[in-house]
Amino acid sequence: MMSREYSDTFTLDFSVPFIYMVPPNGVIFSLKRKIPYSDNVEWILRGYKETPREMFRVGIQVSASKITAHGVISGLPFSPVHFRANTEVIVAQRFRLPPAENMITIGIKVVFQMHGRHKDLYFHGPAIAPHMAASAHYPFDIAFLVDEERIDAHLHFLKLISPVFYAMFTHDTKEAASNEVTITDFDADTVRNAIDYCYGKHVCLQLADILGVLRFADKYDIKAVTNRLEGYLAESVTRATFDPIAKYAHTFTKPVLLHKCAEFYRRCPDISLTKSFVSLDMVIRDVVVQLAVTSCEDVFG
Repeated sequence: MMSREYSDTFTLDFSVPFIYMVPPNGVIFSLKRKIPYSDNVEWILRGYKETPREMFRVGIQVSASKITAHGVISGLPFSPVHFRANTEVIVAQRFRLPPAENMITIGIKVVFQMHGRHKDLYFHGPAIAPHMAASAHYPFDIAFLVDEERIDAHLHFLKLISPVFYAMFTHDTKEAASNEVTITDFDADTVRNAIDYCYGKHVCLQLADILGVLRFADKYDIKAVTNRLEGYLAESVTRATFDPIAKYAHTFTKPVLLHKCAEFYRRCPDISLTKSFVSLDMVIRDVVVQLAVTSCEDVFG
């Protein structure tokens, strides 16, 4: 028998008044995540209110069998637990919330061991980048013209990843005739970041860069990019990122991201007192608050 080990580490921010409002056995948090590098095995972390009010218990549910987990929650370790698929196990009871007046941050680290025979192991083939690095025999044959710069790419690769580019270059268009695409609504850095990311290159992206790449991918319907980067944003809603993510989610009608923003707002309602939140478009604020209220109704019945 062989086993593979993967860990997942993150933090959760909570409003102390919200936690105290949750009734006994009520859900404080429920978070679904993918076990990193595990071929899409998912796990769910849930926190339940205990009595007295500063206590809580934690349950974990995993989407596959033959998995063991141990870890640390709020500074306290829990012992290895064996899981059956989609069956929740309480891993810690009567955890005491750390002292705080307004906000608390709970650190979480869970280490998963996945057990199985050698034949159960998965091997990922090379990403696109190594193939491109070895493709000197197939030169670039298309270019983006932006900000007086030329950003090269491969025509058939663009047609493969984007139905918009596919249509653009299979019909009688000026782009098909010239093998050039003139870009006026994105700057050169955004286009270069987007193309490099599509090619699987290692790119250093700040939040503003990620949102720029996502806007490019939305325009040209590059689904692999939007799926991956929006998945990253969904797990990256914090006080620092809340406003730009909420704005993007509303502008491009991204319900999953909007619900993630609402979930964060529900946990940390005092974010509404920040200058950046107040400066958000009123429609966006109303949508987030309404979704958060709906979530509260689900929790409290």
